[in-house]
Amino acid sequence: MIAPPLFATITVIAGLVRPGYDPVRQTISALAVGPNGWLQTAGFVLLGMLSLLFAFGLARALGDRRSAGVTGVLTGLLGGLALLFAVFPTDAPGEADSLRGQVHNLLVVALALYFPVAVLGVARVLWNAADRRTMARVSAVAGVIGLALAVFYLAVPSAVSRSWKGLYERVWVGVQLVWLEVMALQLWITGRRGT
Repeated sequence: MIAPPLFATITVIAGLVRPGYDPVRQTISALAVGPNGWLQTAGFVLLGMLSLLFAFGLARALGDRRSAGVTGVLTGLLGGLALLFAVFPTDAPGEADSLRGQVHNLLVVALALYFPVAVLGVARVLWNAADRRTMARVSAVAGVIGLALAVFYLAVPSAVSRSWKGLYERVWVGVQLVWLEVMALQLWITGRRGT
């Protein structure tokens, strides 16, 4: 439950301590390079590690091994992708394209395509458990929104101009963080009820 607000807070702080940073125009990944880049890198590491813990918790909360395995892998890979953003930061503005930056860009595309697939897969698994239908609905809505955002960004890249790229990314990341937060809260609530 702490991963989404913690990541958002770190991102805001990293943007505030970066002179000249514009969150509407510049991406979150740009905060991981240059002055105080360690702060955003730490945010990616914390988000990745806590997302992996969430994947373990979600898998453990499900009764049968098949459902646990499927949801654990689907959500665990999301945490793994967040960790890879820390390992492969983007290129600094004005810096020549590097292999590291190209890998980072591939990871962005991978996450854009994988997030909807993962959460729609989670929704399908959870729908079969009557006591997890709320979580299934949340996952389905997040998956559809994530898919629409990914298709829009990948199919019409010029529509997300440089002047709006940071804002668009924040909406996209926000969908993922809200999904993670709501899912974690639902697990916590059902765990406290003993169901």
